[in-house]
Amino acid sequence: MTRVNPFSIETASLAVAQIIDRQREIEFISEHLLRRHENVLVTGTFGIGKTCLLRKFRELALEQKGSSILFVEMEMFSVSEDPAQFLSDVLLKLFQEMWTSVLHMPFSELIAGLQSTKGMQQALLPSIERMLQLYRIVRPTEIVSQYEKDRALGVEKILKSVVSERTVNDLTRGPLKPLEFIHLTFELLDLLSGHGIERTIVFGDEANHIDPNLEIEIFRRNFEIFSQRNLQFVFTAREELLERVPRIHEAFPALLNLRGFTSDDTLEELLKVYLQQIELPTFSRKAQEYIWRISLGHPREIQRLCQACTEIAYAENSETVNEETVLKACLSQYAFIPR
Repeated sequence: MTRVNPFSIETASLAVAQIIDRQREIEFISEHLLRRHENVLVTGTFGIGKTCLLRKFRELALEQKGSSILFVEMEMFSVSEDPAQFLSDVLLKLFQEMWTSVLHMPFSELIAGLQSTKGMQQALLPSIERMLQLYRIVRPTEIVSQYEKDRALGVEKILKSVVSERTVNDLTRGPLKPLEFIHLTFELLDLLSGHGIERTIVFGDEANHIDPNLEIEIFRRNFEIFSQRNLQFVFTAREELLERVPRIHEAFPALLNLRGFTSDDTLEELLKVYLQQIELPTFSRKAQEYIWRISLGHPREIQRLCQACTEIAYAENSETVNEETVLKACLSQYAFIPR
């Protein structure tokens, strides 16, 4: 019978309650993000626990702030050197989160709402009507174009018939300027405030591909403006980002470089998390000492070593992982180069 290795689980699938606390680091994020209104950049090597740390912080912040705080997750595969493109991405993501998380409306209805007749709009809540008016201005054309094609309607005809007189006159259709995106974001934040959202936190996980030509000064000023309206950003990235984009810290006054765990009690906690529903194998005290010293407290290395040790124990029909098992695991996982 094939046995499932408990250490093969992806850390992203761990329940928040199972994530080992990093109290000092969480307090750092809370201090700078929530109390000082500063953006935070969390750096560290692959697997050090950046994503888990933010998941834990988010859970604790929601416990403290409840529904008055909105967390928005952004894809960070590509951040253009063009600030307008980044602002557009932020604004469209805020639209989606307000529509689905705050107004509890299907996202498909936001797209369909672009074709709403005036009578239909008047039947909607004022905040939903206003959202539709704003969304038309910054509409993602690649999403809307197919819908418009299917309905055989021209976007100019739609825009002329529905843009409200309340919309600022100097806003333009088509490509918007950064200040126009900022203005629209402020309007959206006002709508959120009307629904009890006092603070919005934008998460950008694994922001490793930020364009090195990024206009840091422009981004920094935009972030400062958003901060005054209780909109903060917290990004995670590998340490190399600071080498590729050395001025990135100017946009993130608070830098947190995540390291391995320092308390050897952590290993015992991690073993309990992974082995909570499995009795075997057990890890001897000596084996645990070896794993801790070799891994240097790095959570991904701990998981990697324990996974290899468990595979060896299963193959040998052994109920215990001892120091010899750990040495075998090291030989299978690491390339040793003689001096």
